[in-house]
Amino acid sequence: ILLIVVRNLERTLKKKKMNPSSIANKYKDLDINALRERAQSMIDNFSEDGMLSELSAYTFSNWRDEYLSMHGEDSLTYTEEAFDDKEEEENDHMQDEPTEPVRMIAKNLKPVSKRDPSTTLTIAIPGSILEKQKHDALASFVASQIARAATIYEVDEIVVYNEHPVEQPVKFDEFIGSSDQSSRREHTQDPNVLMANLLYFLDTAPYLRKSVIPHIPDFSNAGVLSPVLAPHHGQTQAIGKYRQGVLINENEAFVGLKHTVRVVDADQHELKPNTPYMFKFVKDEHRVIVSSKEKAKAKGMYCGYSVRLVNGLSEVWSGCPFEEGYDATFGTSERGTPYEHIHSCLPPFRHALIVFGAPDTGLREAVQNDAKAFSFPKQNNGNPAHLFNFFLNVCPNQQSSTIRSEEAVFITLSQLSGYLDGNKAPNVQLPVFNPLLQQDSSSSSPSN
Repeated sequence: ILLIVVRNLERTLKKKKMNPSSIANKYKDLDINALRERAQSMIDNFSEDGMLSELSAYTFSNWRDEYLSMHGEDSLTYTEEAFDDKEEEENDHMQDEPTEPVRMIAKNLKPVSKRDPSTTLTIAIPGSILEKQKHDALASFVASQIARAATIYEVDEIVVYNEHPVEQPVKFDEFIGSSDQSSRREHTQDPNVLMANLLYFLDTAPYLRKSVIPHIPDFSNAGVLSPVLAPHHGQTQAIGKYRQGVLINENEAFVGLKHTVRVVDADQHELKPNTPYMFKFVKDEHRVIVSSKEKAKAKGMYCGYSVRLVNGLSEVWSGCPFEEGYDATFGTSERGTPYEHIHSCLPPFRHALIVFGAPDTGLREAVQNDAKAFSFPKQNNGNPAHLFNFFLNVCPNQQSSTIRSEEAVFITLSQLSGYLDGNKAPNVQLPVFNPLLQQDSSSSSPSN
């Protein structure tokens, strides 16, 4: 950044025949040569590590405006004198600079997923965590933090479960992912529905929300939502990339560009209007084909998460969209086993599941409220640890009395990220423990 500032400054001085000494007198501590050498070294080091994403030039006019705001108009003196020969020689080594802002692109700018595309990661969270927020705006912010954690750590599915399936059943007809809500004019009173709606909203590309998301009071605090900036939201316009879009007529789609694109294979698919689909550019930026999240994932591109709303903890397993089921399940609790004690013996998986409980009640209350759907050996007394292959405590040395749910999601996914990224799907089907299946009192529970 410093190098860009200096180069623009030198070019502007030379172009306008401005006397550099008039600026140097006001800004004596600025050593141009030392500054350039230091900046060039910083740029080289950062570029080698692929840490730079994109740098826009900080033009001299911007610098001048800030300088004048501090020192006044009289602080700069313009002259018609040209640079002397010595100054011209010093600048001869500089190549002609482009007039447009300088842009530097890192080598590793494209986000490429390291995860095995044949594996999936699901997290389950209770919607009741929004019920404990004092204001609707705080509830919306908490949901956006969970969405950001899911996007950062490549979560494929988020399951929102109801902690009280009998006393307060979920109002599925208010979930925008399963029914039309365009006519609803009241804010939902179900925290589970609110959580699911906010997560669905955040996974939808911003340029599609006006056409896909109904205008309902649930999103009245959308201004406080932290954007997830997922790859499929179309941060770049590159041919061969995937973008989320909607069909606007028989063979045209809107994918967030200034122009519409032609769907080459629209007649081969039954596409519905106002429904988001994945499209892939072909040949140029005006033609696309219908694709899917799975195909994009196979190419190393993460394309967001799906949202599933269920009425109880047991339905997390019973509604599993994968025929094989979840073959690696993790429960989180302060009473669990520290992660560092078991990280070396974690098995490979195809479909992993991580379940979080509410901050004040944990998983035990959710299990007790849905106990008839589970079949525990009598001696377990409804202990939630026996629902999972591993019962984890990812922060054993916590000094706060409780860890907030959105914090627990970040901490857990961060701890498990090395295991999740390095996992390779096994060649054979591993035994799957399903807590919904009947168990004998003599049967053994999964090892913790």
